[in-house]
Parts: sequence; C-alpha cells; structure tokens
Amino acid sequence: MLQKIKNERLTEEMPETSIVNIYSDLEKKECRDTGKRRERKIKDLIGRIFGRLKVIRFICIDNSHRSIWECLCECGIIKNFCRSTLIAGHSKSCGCLRKENARIKFTTHNKSQSKEYRTWNSMIQRCENQNSVGFRYYGERGIKVCQKWHKFENFYEDMGERPKGNTLDRIDNNLHYSCGKCEECIQNGWKFNNRWATPQKQNFNKRNTLKITYNGKTQSLVEWSIELGINKKALESRIYRYNWSIEKAFSIPIMSQYQQNNNNKIKIIELKKRIKALETELQEIKNKTIR
Repeated sequence: MLQKIKNERLTEEMPETSIVNIYSDLEKKECRDTGKRRERKIKDLIGRIFGRLKVIRFICIDNSHRSIWECLCECGIIKNFCRSTLIAGHSKSCGCLRKENARIKFTTHNKSQSKEYRTWNSMIQRCENQNSVGFRYYGERGIKVCQKWHKFENFYEDMGERPKGNTLDRIDNNLHYSCGKCEECIQNGWKFNNRWATPQKQNFNKRNTLKITYNGKTQSLVEWSIELGINKKALESRIYRYNWSIEKAFSIPIMSQYQQNNNNKIKIIELKKRIKALETELQEIKNKTIR
C-alpha cells in the first residue's frame, strides 16, 4: 500500500521546494503503518557540480528508496544519476571521461591510420611475412629490418614525416632497412640506409639500373645526363658506340645543331682556301717548268 502511494505521488511534476515535504509525508505514513517514528530529509542538489556533471533537477525516488537526479554533462549529454553515487564520487561524467581515460591508456602512438604507419607496416610485411606479395623480392633475398625499427615509434623518430609524393627507399638496394644506431646495426656494421624518395629517384635506384662512377660520385646514366646537361642518347653513343672513356664522354659538352652547322661552314671555308692555295702553287710550278 505504501509503495502504491509513493508511485502515485512521485509521478507528478514536483516543484523543487516540495521535495522534502513529500518525502516527510511518506515517512510519516510509513511510521504510522510500522509503529515507528522517524523522519528523513533530502538535501537539495540542484546546481551542484560533481566532476563533469551539473545537477539540473530532481526526478523521482526509485523502488530502492534512492533519490534520482537529472544531470548535464560537460559534453552536452543529459543523464539520470543516483544521489549516493554522486556524493560518493562514483559518477563524475556521463561516460565520456571513462572513454577518454581508456583511449589514453590503450593508445600507443595514435598514428595507426597515418601514411608513415602504413609505410612501416609494409616494410615489416615484405621483409618478414612469407605470405606477403613482395616477400620474394625482399625477405627471400635476405633483406632485414633492424631491431630498433621493429617498433613504429623508433622508425618515426628516425625517418620523420613522409613528404607528399615520396615513399621509403633504400640508398643501397642490396643492404637492409637499418637505423645505424641500434646494437644489431653496430655489431653488423650496418649504416643508415634509408630515405624518402620520389618515384623518379627510385626508378634511378633499381637493381637493374646501370651505375657509373665519375669524379668519386656514383649514379645512373639518366642522373648524369640531367646533371651534365648532355642528352642521354648522346652519352650512350659516346660510351657504347664510339667507345669513349667516361672522362671524355662526360667532359666534352654536346654542341647544338646551330653550332654544328657553323663549325661545318667554317671547315668548308678553310678547305676552299687551302684548295685555292694549292691550285696557285701548282700553277706557279707549271709556269716554272715551261720556262
């Protein structure tokens, strides 16, 4: 009977000032039924802040005689809480604080969706996963990832952010992915062998690309062509067709068509002068013989 009266009385909209009076009436009714005399008051929590929660209004008293309060969280979510959990400090947010703490606890580097992480993961897979498509070009050839770079944070610290349009490249294709600092690198004498490179630069650095050393510098014929300003086909002709030495092929600049035409004209003029001089000499010789 007492529970029925509570449900009927507390389902109605109650002003803030009536909370204590209603609860007191219910206590008095309960005391009359049980023969006991005791009264209990509810403290008004409206406006109080518990962690991220601000109490907005009183809702009801549930079946366990607990007062339920409506609270607004800092994140904007409105949720109901029991008074005892608010006072004891067990409820500090709508659940957003717990999620944030869990995210901080279980987050290692927060870069699992980044292009650097994808590059690092691809490097590990092609060197160590036999089911990877690229394993036969890397792992089977004995290409390894050094001990330090098995952890992404160390790889990111050494390599930094990947520039736009660049990918990971080994400076020497026959050596490993090495940082040059860890124990494994020092023991085996592995130097730092990596860089971010454009696709064009990586094409120059393939295993089947012919490298030429000139003045202590080694690079592909295409790179030498760009650096020297000499056409690649001209360099190929000089080296492979005319068997020029590297020093001669790289040191003599190529002439433009205009320069070549001018040189040819000069040569023709010089030849004509020589022919004319020879003709005059022959004529003089003939005249002497006739006399």
